[in-house]
Amino acid sequence: MLVLMYSEAVGSDICCLQPAVFMCCGHDVPEKYLATAHGNFRNAPMAHFHYGSAETLYAFAPGYADSYRRAGSKCVIHVRKGMHHCYAMHYFIPGCMPAFEEVMQLIGNYFSPRNEVVS
Repeated sequence: MLVLMYSEAVGSDICCLQPAVFMCCGHDVPEKYLATAHGNFRNAPMAHFHYGSAETLYAFAPGYADSYRRAGSKCVIHVRKGMHHCYAMHYFIPGCMPAFEEVMQLIGNYFSPRNEVVS
């Protein structure tokens, strides 16, 4: 299952460059060596990818989504229009705080005790 979430309307501004366009510098490099997006995600836990639409790594979002879909795993791709690389970790920038808080909540949920046995 793939879920795409857009924090703000990105609409037709979505840029889906092929990784080979800007990473190979004219050389014939197999696509599987360009990014981890072509990894084996079978049995992977739910993954959340946070991209700013102004960062070049955003071009890899479709590749990750396809790899997760083919593996039968789940991922959520969050895109925030106009934001920069790693915006979700920049808690000191007011506009980034909501994404940071969301990431911290996801981490907290992941590490929270499950089915504690009470003696």
